[in-house]
Amino acid sequence: TKENWLLYIGIWSSYLIIVVLVEEFLLREKVDTLFSRLFRFIHDVFILEEFTEDGQRVYRLRKRELGHLLLALLIAILIAFALYSSFFTHPEKFITAIMGPFHWVERHHAPRIVGPFYYWFDRIWLYDLFLIPGVILAIKRNKDYLSELFLWWFVVSFIGYSYMQEKLPRLMMHITAPAVLLTSKYLSDLFTEFWKSVRGKSSKNPRIFVLTCVFITLLAISSYQSVLLNYINYDDVREPLIYARLTRGWQDVYRTIENIYSEKESVRILIIWDKGDYGLWPILFWLYYVEKDFRGVNVTYYKEYSTYALSSPQVHTYDVIICYFTKDPGSIKGFKLMGRYTVLKWVFHEKWSTQTTLEGFIKDFSHYLDLRFYFLRECDPKKITIWDYWAAVYVQEGDYEVRT
Repeated sequence: TKENWLLYIGIWSSYLIIVVLVEEFLLREKVDTLFSRLFRFIHDVFILEEFTEDGQRVYRLRKRELGHLLLALLIAILIAFALYSSFFTHPEKFITAIMGPFHWVERHHAPRIVGPFYYWFDRIWLYDLFLIPGVILAIKRNKDYLSELFLWWFVVSFIGYSYMQEKLPRLMMHITAPAVLLTSKYLSDLFTEFWKSVRGKSSKNPRIFVLTCVFITLLAISSYQSVLLNYINYDDVREPLIYARLTRGWQDVYRTIENIYSEKESVRILIIWDKGDYGLWPILFWLYYVEKDFRGVNVTYYKEYSTYALSSPQVHTYDVIICYFTKDPGSIKGFKLMGRYTVLKWVFHEKWSTQTTLEGFIKDFSHYLDLRFYFLRECDPKKITIWDYWAAVYVQEGDYEVRT
């Protein structure tokens, strides 16, 4: 992503620098080091070695290969520019993408979602349990540069994103990506050995059999968690990776807007809220995409609430009125109440009331060790606090179907 590309380059480059420094200055026996491999690669690809008639050795750049490299870089920049500028319609966005990594510095000091240092460990334990033994066994087995790079990438990302105050759940992918690559590399070898053993092409090893069964079980658990998250509880905030998702009732609101649009080819929506109403921001994002789906949709954001907003004659020019729960009048003349739907819900565990990181980790992690929560997301109501924000949706009385 535009906010993380420079971080990736920095992590990869730091690995190369550290390995080169360690091998060149700390190792006594320098046999086929990373620096020598890089030098040999650059020499073989970009440098042409020739001998003159008098036997002198001459080095020249391979202009063709160098041209290919520059062309590849140009194509990469062109693709990035096209994507980040919305296919050249907003070229200034490309500059924003280049400065994207500094976005996390700002978010660190003004986080939208806050979490403790151990925030990501809990979620890896819940959703990607196989990665914990996978990373450990993979690095014990494989000592090559690629495995070390994946490990370095994972450790730096885990520590960095744990330290950063911004805890958007989607950032977890930047931590688990290198761990998945490292574990997949290990599992490929493990399952290959297991298959050879089953077919009798190699001697049977009880350790290989046990590890294969363990990882198949862990992968099945992670697959179950993925289905639970993405297809069953996709709007349930008991899922730790769900932080801002409208409930399923808003699908009916969308269909109602679609019906109105099909009849009139335009929809006017009035939303009533105050600037301080923090819990409404998910629906603002939703309305942003509604406007993109239906070009005839016009949304009016009435941020300064007053009784005049709903009592004026202009209110009947709107097809749909959405009132934040603190501004819901209960009824609007000429409109039917379609329903009251949850906009944003928060679930707080005990960790939010603890004073120390260790105490918070022990109490919070106890929820993840509870099998009822781990597999069914059942929480002890005495140990959680729920904040629920909702909005009332009114549809103008007429020929439009009100879906409930």
